[in-house]
Amino acid sequence: MSSDNFLITSVSPHVMRPGTTETYEDVVNRHWILVRFLQENGLVNRQLASGPSDIGMSFELNSEDVTSEGLRVLRVGFYKWLRDIDRGKSPSDIAALTKALHAARA
Repeated sequence: MSSDNFLITSVSPHVMRPGTTETYEDVVNRHWILVRFLQENGLVNRQLASGPSDIGMSFELNSEDVTSEGLRVLRVGFYKWLRDIDRGKSPSDIAALTKALHAARA
């Protein structure tokens, strides 16, 4: 791991956080939706998972896992997508990520 590598998201803190209302399955599903979006759009440097069953408590998404374009998309769209989820939207509603992707490719 290079010194420039940083953690983007991981499963464990979301599951282990005291008072969380999300189930383990909810957290895994949210991470799978993000990973699938990144993989389907060529924004990763390697295959991260082939399905939700590949995402467990030790799963981490690090900056070295995504391309430079992927980092640009995540910088613009990731927290907007999380905010949308917090406001009641389904994690499968990836409009914020899609909009960030279109902007990065414009």
